[in-house]
Amino acid sequence: MNAHLNVFKTYTKKERTHQLENDLTRALAICLQEDPLFFHEILKLIFEDSKYFTEFFDDINNTNEISIEIQKNASEIQEFEHIFAISLSENVMTEQHFWNQNRHTKYDPICDIVLRINNVVIIIETKRDAVDCTAQLYNQIYNVFHHNEQVLDGSCKQVTPFDLNWVKLMDVAVKVLSFERSIGSPNRFINDFVNLVKQHNFK
Repeated sequence: MNAHLNVFKTYTKKERTHQLENDLTRALAICLQEDPLFFHEILKLIFEDSKYFTEFFDDINNTNEISIEIQKNASEIQEFEHIFAISLSENVMTEQHFWNQNRHTKYDPICDIVLRINNVVIIIETKRDAVDCTAQLYNQIYNVFHHNEQVLDGSCKQVTPFDLNWVKLMDVAVKVLSFERSIGSPNRFINDFVNLVKQHNFK
């Protein structure tokens, strides 16, 4: 297929880092919205060491309110029980590295992707390459707490840092796409997302 027909590829001759990050962010959000299996597998990965996956989905009668948004201000994130702070980069973020951050600039940062399931919020900060976005992500969470008149520190049990790098993400996406092809129902969005990411972030 002609690369220009990739639904996520902008029609331009020049790749700009900031624009590419925005394109990747938007593409991921659309794939989560348009492919339930992909969304399911990403949530399972993020919630792996917590109670939430079972809590949300162990009963067919559960009614969960789910939203997916991009470019959301920290001040708009309110009434949460728990926040998962997700780094999506080629740089690995450890839990210790996250809690060692000390950037306490008070303002209203924009979060790349915000997923919400009931009172649990997932904030994803996206970088196209090996940029360490830990300080930026930490400050976003700090400001979410600040706008909710709460304190964020190393003893906080309401925040779980999680490293979702491009290799992990593509491992999930490729497996989902392979399964969908096997049953004769490939998802165009996942297919084009995998091809887009392979060009820039995953070899």
